[in-house]
Amino acid sequence: MNLAGVFNRETIAKIIPKPGNVVILITCPENDFPILEDGWDDILRLRFDDINQKSDTSFSEYEAKKILNFVIKNFDKYIFISCDAGLSRSAGVFVALDWLFNHRELVDLSAKYPLHNTYVRDKIIETWYKGIWYDN
Repeated sequence: MNLAGVFNRETIAKIIPKPGNVVILITCPENDFPILEDGWDDILRLRFDDINQKSDTSFSEYEAKKILNFVIKNFDKYIFISCDAGLSRSAGVFVALDWLFNHRELVDLSAKYPLHNTYVRDKIIETWYKGIWYDN
């Protein structure tokens, strides 16, 4: 899997995508999504708060399933991941995906992304192992 990296909303809005680029955009429920340059092959837009516990607006199994289906569908593409600050939610997604699909060490990823949202990371990994992501 080709993970391009983690980006904040200002940076992702300035990227001019190449063919084969897809993006996962994350923002909080009350924000609008950043306006992107044309040319992305696919865009997944998700809204959830940056918190580390279950609530009505936190990351859920539903979002984890959407991310996993999006990644499987776009497995051969370069995946960019963006959230408002580019520090915790997007980094949590990145860490989970890099660990699951590229077999990177969780300790190394945690050191590289010390502010990553562990609740997001763990929910994606848990959803993958539960096998509920599979969409017939």
